Amino acid sequence: YILATGMAVPPPDSISEAHGKLQAREAALQFAYLRLAEIIEGIEILGVTTVRDYMLEEQALESIVAAEVSMAQIVPSLESWDVPDKTFLFFFKRPGKWQDGEYHVTIQYNFLERLPMTIAPFSIDPRTSTVGENVDATPYSGLILDALGFDLQTTLYVRLVDPDENEVAVIQGLSFVPSAAYKLSMGAVSVARAESDPRVGTAPLTVDVSGVGADGHSLVISHLSADLIRQMQSTSDILLPSSQKVIIVTSSITH
Repeated sequence: YILATGMAVPPPDSISEAHGKLQAREAALQFAYLRLAEIIEGIEILGVTTVRDYMLEEQALESIVAAEVSMAQIVPSLESWDVPDKTFLFFFKRPGKWQDGEYHVTIQYNFLERLPMTIAPFSIDPRTSTVGENVDATPYSGLILDALGFDLQTTLYVRLVDPDENEVAVIQGLSFVPSAAYKLSMGAVSVARAESDPRVGTAPLTVDVSGVGADGHSLVISHLSADLIRQMQSTSDILLPSSQKVIIVTSSITH
């Protein structure tokens, strides 16, 4: 999650305590949303490339950031109205006036589940496949990467490589297991549960990950799996960012 906090004080022309607090809360929320928008625009995607750099058009950037900010939720436990105490004679304290109070509001945004999918329509074109033109269509409806036992970095894409470190595909528009929904509804992380997820269809290809690169998001797969994924990339939309048909199964994600 990304957390953004906004703070504001009641305006001097507030006509009542209730009016002042409401105005301060609204201003604090706007401040938090602005901070979240700045964070989303600055998130790194490829090395030093940020979301702002990655968008093809400024209008697309503004619309997608606005849409993402609207998905943020208020954290009730982190919302407060604070009025500082007044101190007299260095030891005697009494509550201050409400006009001197300050509203604190914190909003949270689910980075893992939202951003990787929603920037997909504006991302770069898929890498050209090395599979020949006369290849058979893939029989699979989705892709599951079994990375259990490996520590993955939070990322907007993964790079698949074969044992010889040759690039197989760059996949964007990922889903992760566990996600927020999985944590609420499932007692354990497993490939079997991912295979029953409707996002990957009725016949997903499950690939074992044999290693993770030093960057934390280059996944090593076998030569056979590499050939199947090249076939999948050449003959279907499964690896396109907008398809959302790729799930990574992992119990360890480093932020």
